Amino acid sequence: MGVDKAFNYKKVADEDLVAKLNELCPKGIDIYFDNVGGVMTEATLEVLNTHSRVIACGAISQYNKPPAERYGIKNLFNVISKCITFQGFIVSQWKEDFPGR
Repeated sequence: MGVDKAFNYKKVADEDLVAKLNELCPKGIDIYFDNVGGVMTEATLEVLNTHSRVIACGAISQYNKPPAERYGIKNLFNVISKCITFQGFIVSQWKEDFPGR
């Protein structure tokens, strides 16, 4: 698995995330491994291509926030309108496959 481009989302203002993603991914995004959540997920949903896939395994930007302060993603409709496959998983579901670890 290769990576074409990367950036530190913490170094980009929230309101500039979509522009940064468009700059780095001018043809859009086909696969997104989400471990951040919050505004990063929202920005990525804007840039994802039709029939893209999201693998959601974390939301580090939200873990330590009380439920009332967690970021509510406003553009989840993109999952429907772009026919995005969005699937979550948690590593502990696979612990039987890796005994002793």
